Amino acid sequence: MSPPTADSSPTDRMERSARVRLEVNGEEVEVWPCARWSDAVTAWDPGIGSALAAGRAWIADPRGNPVDPDGSVVAGAAIVVHSRPGGRKTP
Repeated sequence: MSPPTADSSPTDRMERSARVRLEVNGEEVEVWPCARWSDAVTAWDPGIGSALAAGRAWIADPRGNPVDPDGSVVAGAAIVVHSRPGGRKTP
């Protein structure tokens, strides 16, 4: 993300600074501070976000610990999205 320029409006500068950055599968994503992990996944890839909502994918931290999709995002954090084998929903 580039820094604000002299011709940026105050609203543009506020909107850019109000978002938090995090990584989903190694790619940077920007979301609002009030976002959930599922929102970050959807911002990264809407199709995978749908799979997560349907139970066909799950989220973990880089160590493999499960992350609650309804949990609040943390600036600078990284998550990894995994697909369930065969797209099956877990019980």
